[in-house]
Amino acid sequence: KLTPKTKHQVSISNDTFDRIERIARHFGGRGYTVGSLVEHIIIDHLEAYADIYDGWYSQLGKSL
Repeated sequence: KLTPKTKHQVSISNDTFDRIERIARHFGGRGYTVGSLVEHIIIDHLEAYADIYDGWYSQLGKSL
């Protein structure tokens, strides 16, 4: 759950925000926010590509 102590601000363009807001309103239901939708999208992305990121970290660690 996002709370003032557990969240961070990021900047996105107005066009991107408007697109995400429409999706959040339509599919998210009452109380679903742009921040909640973005959080879920990022978590899904990080989990889907975890192996790739882990490989990059390993490569960076070897070159340092």
